[in-house]
Amino acid sequence: MNTLETAFRRILRRLVALRRECAGSILFTFGLALPVIVGVVGLGVESGAWYLDKRTQQTEADAAARSGAYERARGNPSNVSAAALRDAIRNGFVNATPNTIAINNPPTSGAYAGDGGAVEVILGTEKAALLTSMFLPSLTIRSRAVAAVQVTGSACVLALDPTLSAAVTNQGSADINMPGCTIA
Repeated sequence: MNTLETAFRRILRRLVALRRECAGSILFTFGLALPVIVGVVGLGVESGAWYLDKRTQQTEADAAARSGAYERARGNPSNVSAAALRDAIRNGFVNATPNTIAINNPPTSGAYAGDGGAVEVILGTEKAALLTSMFLPSLTIRSRAVAAVQVTGSACVLALDPTLSAAVTNQGSADINMPGCTIA
């Protein structure tokens, strides 16, 4: 046998022995799986943050639409946008780029489209993607709320300070019987 053939057989035996060797295979498998595990955990954390941002933004839109609808019901159509923006800001909305706000009276879409008594508020914001940036450069989160106030009658219990937000409060378990009467 020549030395080349001997060296070839020696390499072949080592390859066969290596194929049967199991030590270190867990480390190799873990090394391959680690980026996938980190990516899935990162996506879960990031989508949870997106969900929280969406819920917060929906609260801001709901408050803004309700405030605008109350202004409309009071007979102040010129103050609808200002009241809606004020309540959105009061609930945490930042009126600066990359955030957007659209206040429509009457709403432009949906079941209340064209209803002059309803107010539509659409909030949007651009979120930079963190771990998902290889799939998405950014994400737009939008929330829409529509509110309409129905005036059912005149108020017989009336708060005297129209600027105080808690001028009338209800507490405890008192029974009040006022048929056809509202508190304002």
